[in-house]
Amino acid sequence: MGNGCGGVIPKFSRCSDVVRWFESKGRFRDGSYTPVAGDIIFFDWGDNGTIDHVGIVESVSGGTVNTIEGNRKSVIV
Repeated sequence: MGNGCGGVIPKFSRCSDVVRWFESKGRFRDGSYTPVAGDIIFFDWGDNGTIDHVGIVESVSGGTVNTIEGNRKSVIV
Protein backbone atom coordinates (compact mmCIF):
# COMPACT_ATOMS: atom_id res chain seq x y z
CA MET A 1 0.00 0.00 0.00
CA GLY A 2 1.41 3.37 -0.93
CA ASN A 3 1.27 5.86 1.91
CA GLY A 4 2.92 9.09 0.90
CA CYS A 5 5.82 8.16 3.19
CA GLY A 6 8.15 7.09 0.41
CA GLY A 7 7.32 3.40 0.47
CA VAL A 8 5.17 0.62 1.76
CA ILE A 9 3.87 0.43 5.32
CA PRO A 10 5.83 -2.35 7.05
CA LYS A 11 4.05 -5.18 8.86
CA PHE A 12 3.62 -4.66 12.59
CA SER A 13 2.15 -6.77 15.37
CA ARG A 14 1.75 -3.98 17.93
CA CYS A 15 -0.26 -0.81 17.41
CA SER A 16 2.31 1.20 19.37
CA ASP A 17 5.04 0.19 16.89
CA VAL A 18 3.08 1.33 13.84
CA VAL A 19 2.14 4.60 15.58
CA ARG A 20 5.85 5.28 16.20
CA TRP A 21 6.57 4.48 12.55
CA PHE A 22 3.93 6.97 11.34
CA GLU A 23 5.24 9.56 13.82
CA SER A 24 8.79 9.08 12.51
CA LYS A 25 7.49 9.88 9.01
CA GLY A 26 5.55 12.95 10.20
CA ARG A 27 2.28 11.27 9.18
CA PHE A 28 0.55 10.60 12.53
CA ARG A 29 -2.44 12.87 13.22
CA ASP A 30 -4.26 13.45 16.49
CA GLY A 31 -8.00 13.27 17.14
CA SER A 32 -8.61 16.73 15.67
CA TYR A 33 -7.85 15.41 12.15
CA THR A 34 -10.86 14.43 10.01
CA PRO A 35 -10.01 11.10 8.36
CA VAL A 36 -10.68 10.30 4.71
CA ALA A 37 -11.19 7.02 2.87
CA GLY A 38 -7.96 5.01 2.74
CA ASP A 39 -6.50 6.44 5.96
CA ILE A 40 -5.16 4.11 8.63
CA ILE A 41 -7.07 4.88 11.83
CA PHE A 42 -6.11 4.05 15.41
CA PHE A 43 -8.42 3.57 18.39
CA ASP A 44 -7.97 4.11 22.12
CA TRP A 45 -10.89 2.03 23.40
CA GLY A 46 -9.99 2.54 27.07
CA ASP A 47 -9.58 6.33 26.66
CA ASN A 48 -6.32 5.99 28.57
CA GLY A 49 -3.82 7.21 25.99
CA THR A 50 -2.94 3.71 24.76
CA ILE A 51 -3.63 2.76 21.13
CA ASP A 52 -5.59 -0.51 21.28
CA HIS A 53 -6.75 -1.18 17.73
CA VAL A 54 -6.24 -0.20 14.10
CA GLY A 55 -8.45 -0.13 11.01
CA ILE A 56 -8.72 1.32 7.52
CA VAL A 57 -11.18 4.15 6.86
CA GLU A 58 -13.73 3.08 4.27
CA SER A 59 -15.81 6.25 4.30
CA VAL A 60 -16.74 9.30 6.38
CA SER A 61 -20.23 10.79 6.35
CA GLY A 62 -21.91 13.23 8.71
CA GLY A 63 -19.33 12.72 11.44
CA THR A 64 -19.53 8.92 11.24
CA VAL A 65 -16.34 7.06 10.31
CA ASN A 66 -16.87 3.65 8.70
CA THR A 67 -13.90 1.32 8.95
CA ILE A 68 -12.63 -2.02 7.72
CA GLU A 69 -11.03 -4.06 10.48
CA GLY A 70 -9.57 -7.53 10.44
CA ASN A 71 -9.84 -9.03 13.89
CA ARG A 72 -12.47 -9.74 16.45
CA LYS A 73 -11.96 -10.84 20.06
CA SER A 74 -8.22 -11.45 19.51
CA VAL A 75 -8.88 -13.55 16.39
CA ILE A 76 -8.18 -12.46 12.83
CA VAL A 77 -11.32 -12.98 10.69
